[in-house]
Amino acid sequence: MKMKPKYCLYCKKELDIKEGTKQLNPKRKFCNDICRNRFAAKKRHTRLKDNEEFKQTNRTRFKNWYKNNKDRQKTNVLNNYRKNKEKWNQRRFVEKHRQEILKYLNTTCFCGNQVKMIMHRTYGDYPKLTGGPSNQEQKDINLKLIEEYTKKNLIGVCSKICLNKVKNENSRI
Repeated sequence: MKMKPKYCLYCKKELDIKEGTKQLNPKRKFCNDICRNRFAAKKRHTRLKDNEEFKQTNRTRFKNWYKNNKDRQKTNVLNNYRKNKEKWNQRRFVEKHRQEILKYLNTTCFCGNQVKMIMHRTYGDYPKLTGGPSNQEQKDINLKLIEEYTKKNLIGVCSKICLNKVKNENSRI
């Protein structure tokens, strides 16, 4: 006698038999802990979304969070900066030279839309541009350095969705 397949209450995938067991546990309702937690969160949200008292306490909690945690947040940001100083410097470099970098990036995202964001494919050595008197020869050298850095380390995307797709593809490689 074949049992009727059971499905996860959240994602609707068919539940499979766990390793080491011969049959499906009849009490099992979710495929994993993530689905169970998301189902509970969704259920809680639908229960509380129209409750005015809950909305008001949530607003005050949200507004007071930064005021209560300002110093701790400041130290967290500074610690992050100190740990990842090289990445922060490269992001600053890209933002400062955005117009020059956009000249060397592909103007269309891989999905076909216009490029709006610049993403670091890899964090490499960013060029140290030389200043001084603005002669054409020095500007050409700086542009050449920016072009090399752009082709080696940067990629243009149109939105956060495409950014996440590119990051996922890079993590698989």
